[in-house]
Amino acid sequence: MRYEKRKEINAILSLLSLFITLAGVITAGLYLISAKSTILITGFSAILAGLSAIMSIMISRRLKMARERHRVFLIYAREDLEAARKLAAELREHGFKPWLDIEQITPGQVWQKAVIRGLEECAVALVLISEHLSKKGFVQEEMKVALETLQERKKDMSPVIPVRLDHSEVPERLSHILWVNLFEEGGLERLVEGLRNLTR
Repeated sequence: MRYEKRKEINAILSLLSLFITLAGVITAGLYLISAKSTILITGFSAILAGLSAIMSIMISRRLKMARERHRVFLIYAREDLEAARKLAAELREHGFKPWLDIEQITPGQVWQKAVIRGLEECAVALVLISEHLSKKGFVQEEMKVALETLQERKKDMSPVIPVRLDHSEVPERLSHILWVNLFEEGGLERLVEGLRNLTR
């Protein structure tokens, strides 16, 4: 996530700065024996600040992991909104946290940026495939961003799962990933199993 990465970089830079300061204080201490107490206090403060920076990095990473776990982004065509809502409700019943744009984006937000940020904060993206998906629009950009952003996380399993709502063909860019037919008996159960494997 870009925000978390910036946070971590700031903490790391702060930590390096403190180590450099501490090294400078120690070096100065070799020449200024009479200022031992000041050097000790300054050094102790620098160590405490360094520990604080380390804790900040650890907390940031833990929060990121907790936020991403079980978060599922739904990519769908506008015409399939009801199907997306139904799937989101079913996923909630199985303990997942679906990200559905109409529920997450509030008035005043730049929705395209909010969608991309939502993708970055999720562990998995589901692409709901139907006859409507092939139409040009932002949904195509969502698929592209999902593949670029999420694909880096795991090499052996794709965190972008094609979910067929009907007999429409899976887009070529997703054809290398095993899909789920939601309209078939047991389709939802297979999807839930796959999601659990990815978010474990």
